[in-house]
Amino acid sequence: MRALANLVEEQLVPAYLAAGFHRAAIYMNDPMEVVSGREVHLERQENGVIQFVTLNFDKYRRPAFQMHIGCRGTNSNRTWIRSANVVKRRGQLLHSWGKPIWLPVQWWTEGMSSRVINRLVAMTPEVLAFLEGGQPSRRLSERFAPSIS
Repeated sequence: MRALANLVEEQLVPAYLAAGFHRAAIYMNDPMEVVSGREVHLERQENGVIQFVTLNFDKYRRPAFQMHIGCRGTNSNRTWIRSANVVKRRGQLLHSWGKPIWLPVQWWTEGMSSRVINRLVAMTPEVLAFLEGGQPSRRLSERFAPSIS
């Protein structure tokens, strides 16, 4: 688990920090919504919109996590603009990045963790394009993307 978590901190998080995101201890400026200890939550605020990237690590200490992205307005009702899950292939609604459930932990290697993180770092431009302009991607499972009129 540590190898995957370390690679997230060393490679994936810096890719989003370089794009203007920052670590947040609470979700979208709401003091009632504290970020869990098994999550990495990144946010940036631009033009009345909060964009976020959240990594939810497996609660049973399996070296895996899910990646959620989205945008909300900063107005009083905090309207959802769009959100998605980062997935491996078209048609998936959710994907756990890291060790599959069926694979014994001792067979999960650092090289496998490295390949997962390299793939997610390479997807950063697609994630940013979705957050900034709603550009669809086969690697994003769109959960909510209302038309903006």
